[in-house]
Amino acid sequence: MIILLALLNDAPIMTIAYDNVKYSNKPEKWNLKTILSIATFLGILGVIESFFVLYLGIRILQLSLPVLQSFIYLKLSVAGHLTVFMARTRGHFWEIRPAPQLFIAHCSYSTYCNLDHSLCHLPWAGF
Repeated sequence: MIILLALLNDAPIMTIAYDNVKYSNKPEKWNLKTILSIATFLGILGVIESFFVLYLGIRILQLSLPVLQSFIYLKLSVAGHLTVFMARTRGHFWEIRPAPQLFIAHCSYSTYCNLDHSLCHLPWAGF
């Protein structure tokens, strides 16, 4: 399931090439210290969020194992993909509208991952 999630995430990432972001007329000089700091922060934040969702599902909502798996899968599919929108521009992600290709790829990915019944078992929903 995680492998399929990673493969499905590639299509929206490839459409970033068509995105409407501000770019420089000359080559950028990468500040690797800043890039690694932000990547580390986002990675640690993602792990903390995942453990919080797991804690929420087990302790507070007291979900059964299949429902908990669906809950975690939903978190991974939504949060992992929305990171693309956070990383595409320096300012707030809503300041620059995404290219139609990126938006369509995001909508297609989200719809497929969240509605396809073969990806996760949802006994509480009758699937």
